[in-house]
Amino acid sequence: MAKVNESFQQDKLYFIINAADLASSEGELHGVRKHVYDQLVRNGLEEPRLYHLSSKEGLLDKKQGTDQETSFSQFECAFYDYTILELKQLSVTLITNELKQFINKANDSISFMKEETVIKEQKHQQFKDIVATQMKKVDSSSFAYATRDVLHEFEQLVLYLRERMRFVLNDYFGSAINVSVITGSSKRELHAQLAAQIKEWRGLGEYFLKQELGATAIRMEEAMKGRAKKWIADEEIVLQKELPFLFVDQDIEIESINVPLQDLHMTIEATNYLTFLKTKKDFFENGMIKNLKEVLVLDGVEKASNVIEESTQRYRDAFELYFQELENMLKLRLKDAILHELNRFEALFDQTELTLLEEEHQELRKYVF
Repeated sequence: MAKVNESFQQDKLYFIINAADLASSEGELHGVRKHVYDQLVRNGLEEPRLYHLSSKEGLLDKKQGTDQETSFSQFECAFYDYTILELKQLSVTLITNELKQFINKANDSISFMKEETVIKEQKHQQFKDIVATQMKKVDSSSFAYATRDVLHEFEQLVLYLRERMRFVLNDYFGSAINVSVITGSSKRELHAQLAAQIKEWRGLGEYFLKQELGATAIRMEEAMKGRAKKWIADEEIVLQKELPFLFVDQDIEIESINVPLQDLHMTIEATNYLTFLKTKKDFFENGMIKNLKEVLVLDGVEKASNVIEESTQRYRDAFELYFQELENMLKLRLKDAILHELNRFEALFDQTELTLLEEEHQELRKYVF
């Protein structure tokens, strides 16, 4: 969650300690908060937003309609302050900027509409030439650097995942294979239990791997979104040198990239390792479990690397295909914006719109400070 959250521009995580009313004292509650907070920080969450509350008290307050301040109401206030008010502020800023742009555009349009017909026609031809040139520039523009940056970031994350798998498989061994689960009284029972626990260990590793690949995909989707927004913003700036009132919608929606991983498995055959277990004493007291751990983890890392390689190739193919579609979509958006400017310019030849535009221009100026 920490790694996925880092991909977003804003912190999206809230952590809740419920049933705070069950704490016997403020000291106990503080101790729990500190423990949870420290664990979150240790697991990669910088300055986590942590709240303690009682959902029971919150529900009772809402049923009774007392509007008393509770730990639950405090959390609600904080939540809405962070989300709703923040969104409102972003909306106000966006609307204000667009309004200023529209006023400048209206002012330029009014000036054009009041010029002589001959000058208008000359400017019209110049504008059409500019539009034709800019359309060609869009067609020849390259999205390659954005694709390259994201794929490079993906390779770095995959490399990090390969390194982590060794530690993860090592840690999972102790959870899956230990004296509390290998308890059989006969060799057959011991082998059956060991085989089952090796499969359990393998399953834990596969689950972790698929979760990590899924989290990596989400991070890549956000990286794509960021690169796409930067690319189209840069292209808009270039186009505005010739078309100063050009507006391009920079809101980018990235669809989830679904790559099938159900068929990816660490091909560890449990029966190949049963010879490490002859008796419980030999296994636990004479160190055979350590030998098994060394061999099994080493094999697991190799098999996990194979899974990672196969799955990352699927992701690479999916990313490259999606980037091509994304590039086509963004270029089409730029070209639509250019054509919109041409249509807007040609609409200015209709003199019946002049009075209405002047009135609208004066009215909107009231809202810009």
